[in-house]
Amino acid sequence: MWKAIKKIFNWLLDVIYPPFCLRCGRMGEYVCERCYSHLDFTLADNLVPLLFAAGEPVYVQDIRALLVYDPLVKKILHHYKYLGVRDLSSMLAYWLYQFGHFEADVITFIPIHQKRFRERGYNQSLLIAKELSRLSGIPCQQLLRRSVHRQKQALSKDKAERLQKTKNIFTPVASPLDRECRILLVDDVVTSGATLNEAARVLHAQGFNHISALALAHGD
Repeated sequence: MWKAIKKIFNWLLDVIYPPFCLRCGRMGEYVCERCYSHLDFTLADNLVPLLFAAGEPVYVQDIRALLVYDPLVKKILHHYKYLGVRDLSSMLAYWLYQFGHFEADVITFIPIHQKRFRERGYNQSLLIAKELSRLSGIPCQQLLRRSVHRQKQALSKDKAERLQKTKNIFTPVASPLDRECRILLVDDVVTSGATLNEAARVLHAQGFNHISALALAHGD
């Protein structure tokens, strides 16, 4: 019943406020066919060696991002995260599914604090993870909770400051999962990798040994 109501509501929204291309403004899609060609879907090599110095404690074995955080990608994600265009999650998850080349037994996501959830009304990474789960057939499960609310990491330009701001911000969610299963952490943007590594550290402390991460974009 609720799904049917939601479909009708979304259809009415599309009629009243039809989607428009976030690059050229053409009505119909958030990224039209012509502007789609400006997106470079080149899955980055493992970013771990780039983000972390030798000898640094790293708990995530593989971090990959689909796109460079260029002006178009930044605009798409800004509309998705901050302007309430949550139905972009389907398109973004499809891109990850189509170009992500990931292997996992379980998909999970970077949680947001309840304060941020109340402000935004949704967790952008959770919506993408759920849709990615639907497309891939890999189950999605919450394994972490955001227990500390701090300033947005993007505002912290210094790496040491970012590491400090992500320290102990997550707590584990009890799970009966086999500790040898392959976990895929989903997030929207990778900057320093500090948030993903802290999430992986908490999971590793729970006995999980195979943790990789996939994000839509990489950059500041």
